[in-house]
Amino acid sequence: MAFSIALGGSIYRTRWLYHPHRWLNLFAILNSYVGDNSAVINIVTGLPGNRYNPSFNLQTQKEPYEIAINYTVNDEEVDESYLNFWNDNNPEEVLENNAIILFSLISNVDLIEFDIDGIDSLSNHSYKYSREELESKYNLELADLSANEDSLDDFFKEKE
Repeated sequence: MAFSIALGGSIYRTRWLYHPHRWLNLFAILNSYVGDNSAVINIVTGLPGNRYNPSFNLQTQKEPYEIAINYTVNDEEVDESYLNFWNDNNPEEVLENNAIILFSLISNVDLIEFDIDGIDSLSNHSYKYSREELESKYNLELADLSANEDSLDDFFKEKE
């Protein structure tokens, strides 16, 4: 089963992108599943970049289960704001961090793909992450990051 949903929300300054006060809201939906589109909506709207009209598709027909998130300019946003967000914040870092949070909270997602539309200055518009790849890169089980708010906070502090 595949779902396609469009979202909107607010944005945080770079140093607040992964601030621990945000974990409390995300931990309310801990141990979610790809097929639970309400939980996925709540998580995605809590992540950096959510101001830029993310829509997503859930691939739940067969394993590997996947979430595909697409960022685009909002009609009411000026293109400059969208351009500045992606140029001022390293997209690969922001999206990898978003993938880490999604993998830590959604137990059965295997792949996450992000697409950024409308930014010609970016050399890459599509970023794909697998649970296996990130767990190998950081030598940890991503599910362990959701053990408590401190685990996720400590991880991002060490990652900086």
